[in-house]
Amino acid sequence: GEKFRREGNKAYGTGVSDMKAGNVVLFYALKALQATGMLKDGNVTVLLTGDEEDSGIPIEISRRDMIAAAKRSDLVLSFENGGSNIATVARRGYSDWQLEVTAKTGHSSGIFKESMGSGAIFEAARIVNQFYETLRGEKYLTFNPAIIAGGTELEIKDAGITATGKGNVVPARVIVRGDLRFISEQQKETARAKMREIVARSLPGTSAKITFRDEIPAMSPTTGNYALLKHLDEVSQDLGFGKIEALDPGERGAGDISYVADLLPGLDGLGATGGNAHARGEYADLESLPRQIKRAALLIYRLTR
Repeated sequence: GEKFRREGNKAYGTGVSDMKAGNVVLFYALKALQATGMLKDGNVTVLLTGDEEDSGIPIEISRRDMIAAAKRSDLVLSFENGGSNIATVARRGYSDWQLEVTAKTGHSSGIFKESMGSGAIFEAARIVNQFYETLRGEKYLTFNPAIIAGGTELEIKDAGITATGKGNVVPARVIVRGDLRFISEQQKETARAKMREIVARSLPGTSAKITFRDEIPAMSPTTGNYALLKHLDEVSQDLGFGKIEALDPGERGAGDISYVADLLPGLDGLGATGGNAHARGEYADLESLPRQIKRAALLIYRLTR
């Protein structure tokens, strides 16, 4: 990772914006409330995870304490990187998918003949293209074929796939891996059903199957989430920091708050502002910390009253 450094009013380093600066906002907001005796009548649970980008398996264990805390709480606030006048009432979930195509193989002079068929690569291309034609354009739904490998033989090792073959041999196998992002469980299941239907219409001499793996669920927009946004907006305006509006869910990836979003109202994006998350040059805007800390402290105070 990139080592921490400070240049003027910016702090650089891996994870500094997403979301170490958010942890700073949370800690100092609670510190201020504790120093002024304002936590005496409230019950605040702080839970930090270190595996959001690659949640521990099984989820039932790695997120067990989070879910248990949610069940005994009234609401949840998350301090991922935020903005000067936005907060998050919804986040898309994501799941992985893998398409595996097998086909008859032999000399390429026989391709498209009834005895040979179309080969695995043509079948994979048909499926991926029909995913594109069928699913593209639906609001908040995206799907990304991230890795594709095809040939006579495939070697799978961890996250990598190596393909071998010859130009005069009809390919026998293709694997495509990708992700699916969605705003609700209903949208996810509807998209999966359409993908399965497309996969089932195999070209001659081929067969295909698609498997899905759940990763992070969606945080769907709810009236409870919008009510929390209204509280934050009032806090911000009372402090003289201006209005707060909801961030478009399409602008935000998946997050840990989504594991409990079906249990209680929630609000995310309360951390510091910054940029270049998940890349070299990631930074947090240190000037945003006092503003975000004050917003968080007053919001927590009012919500616990």
